[in-house]
Amino acid sequence: MIKPLGSDKLMPLYVADDAKRAELLKEAEGLPSIVISSAAAGNAVMLAGGYFTPLTGYMNVADSMSVAKTMKTTGGQFWPTPVLNVVEDASATTEMKQQFAKSMLMVLGKNIAVKENHKSVLKESLSWSVYNMQADSVKPFYKSEPNIAAASIGLGSEGFDKIMSDLLPSSLVKVKNSSLSDESKKALPEIMKLYLIHNQSFLTDFKFLGFPFHYWYTAQFLLILFVLLCLYYAVSIDRMNREYDFVEET
Repeated sequence: MIKPLGSDKLMPLYVADDAKRAELLKEAEGLPSIVISSAAAGNAVMLAGGYFTPLTGYMNVADSMSVAKTMKTTGGQFWPTPVLNVVEDASATTEMKQQFAKSMLMVLGKNIAVKENHKSVLKESLSWSVYNMQADSVKPFYKSEPNIAAASIGLGSEGFDKIMSDLLPSSLVKVKNSSLSDESKKALPEIMKLYLIHNQSFLTDFKFLGFPFHYWYTAQFLLILFVLLCLYYAVSIDRMNREYDFVEET
């Protein structure tokens, strides 16, 4: 029998012992209740059945970001997609909120590749995140003062940060409610999973002079490739002319 990934045996998280399960259910009655997405519920079923062996629960922020970028957890275990339970959590650190906001902005930067309905969810979620990171005295102006908004999510004024800062004003919309809509909460995890991992490679992770390497690849390398192809064509034609004694008329 083939061994499970990263373990000698399956590691189902379902509590089979009746007494222990009853104890945990009683303890759960005193815990705050939260609404989770269908994706998070599905992940819970997979974790309980051992299908996500060797995971011992939902991924934390560090593992989620590591898996999204490298397909490996912080411990080096290969894993193809983040296993998340995204909920509204006021205990998240400022750094976590900034990283999440920048991730949404990075996805919006793909523009043409992002579906319009996905853009709406991303813009609402980004705006709500940025809005709630502002001091009360600044909140009314967060959209009209892009520099304040950019600084609040940790964007600088040079390199790739400058590009993201320029993108931010067009990505913010008016925050209408005190909390993110249920529709956006439900859709956001799958949207982020789709666009953060799609076509990920070392070209998207490696940076040169502060910019992702694929920016240089598309902007500069295609021109160099064109010149090399022209050179190859000229050399090939010259070799054929010599081989078959072709003489070009002048």
